[in-house]
Amino acid sequence: MREIESILPRPRKQKARCLIIEESPSTQQLLGFALARIGGLEIHRAQSGIEALRRLTEQHFDLIITNIDPPLMGGVKLLRGIRKDPNHRNVRVVAVSAMEGDEERERVLSLGADECLAMPLHAQAVIDSVKRLLRLA
Repeated sequence: MREIESILPRPRKQKARCLIIEESPSTQQLLGFALARIGGLEIHRAQSGIEALRRLTEQHFDLIITNIDPPLMGGVKLLRGIRKDPNHRNVRVVAVSAMEGDEERERVLSLGADECLAMPLHAQAVIDSVKRLLRLA
C-alpha cells in the first residue's frame, strides 16, 4: 500500500502535518527554517521520543523528522513504536544521524526510516527529502 501511495499525487488543499523530534535548539531552528521554505506544512515539535509517541496517539502526522537517538528513548524503540502501530505505518520518517556513511544509512533505513540524513544538516537536503517523501512539487 505504501508503494501505491508514493506514486499518487498529494491533494493540494490540505496541509501536511510534520512532527520534528529534536532536542537541539540549533537543529530545530534549521529544520524549521527548511520546512518553512517548502510551505504548506503544519509544523509541530517534540523534545523526546516519549513525547513524540504520546503526540502520535493524539493526532495524525504525515511526516516525522527525528534525531536517530532522541532523549529518553532510543531511535530503534521510537521507530519500532511508529511502525508497529497500524495508524502510523504509512507515516514518512526522516532520521537524522550524527554518523555518516553507507553502513549507518543502511542501518537507519533497516529500522524503518524512509530517509537518513547525516549531520551536519543542510537545509536543501532536508527540503529535497521532504518534497520527495510528501510528493510535493
